[in-house]
Amino acid sequence: MAAQALGWQGDLDSSKLRIFGHSLGSAACLIAAREFKIQQGVLLTPFTSTMDMGRHMTGLPIGSLVWHRFDNGARLDELAARGPGKVIIFHGTDDESIPVAMSRTLAAQQKQAVRLVEIPNGRHNTLQLTNTVEIAAALEEIGKSGF
Repeated sequence: MAAQALGWQGDLDSSKLRIFGHSLGSAACLIAAREFKIQQGVLLTPFTSTMDMGRHMTGLPIGSLVWHRFDNGARLDELAARGPGKVIIFHGTDDESIPVAMSRTLAAQQKQAVRLVEIPNGRHNTLQLTNTVEIAAALEEIGKSGF
């Protein structure tokens, strides 16, 4: 377990923890949110699931061949089911890797917990460089909020 490798011991106060991830890192963050009951965070360009990404990239239903079946929609459902949560998603409209429609799906699925910020002309690997002010403000907002 990553927490043990980091030397985390005992119970963590999940109300003080936040997630921040980009692309595949968003999936890792949502897994950590499940494990540590984290209810707040910021995600950049997440996908809905590796199954959907396989279909998007190849046009074929190859999801069953994918070893790691990350399902960000299911993780957000779990977050919402635990109680109040707040996740801000940033996604560029010109993302060449993950379609912005995937973030729209995630936001529509969990309207109470997720706020989507679409960045006009934003691309996959430059979103954090071209929108530092907006992302920093979201991180500050998430950092100050508590449930």
